[in-house]
Amino acid sequence: MLIAGASGHAKDLLLCFKEVEVNIVFFDDSKNSKDNFIGFTVIDSLELAKKYFDDKEKYFCIATGSPNSKFILNSKLTNTGIGETVTN
Repeated sequence: MLIAGASGHAKDLLLCFKEVEVNIVFFDDSKNSKDNFIGFTVIDSLELAKKYFDDKEKYFCIATGSPNSKFILNSKLTNTGIGETVTN
């Protein structure tokens, strides 16, 4: 599962997946992104996100508090054909 956003809301969303065995990665293409977020891989480009979904179901969750950021992330990921939002 790709979680778009890698800060406070992402930590909250991660708790929802705690009891489910699912591979989690985060997406953060901001200039402040880091290689990992609390021990999980952070994908920092749309190109890498596309590669991530090559052999997986194309669903993602949005984990950001700002409505504008949610809109932007959803648009980036869906308009490039990367996947569909599970929740935002």
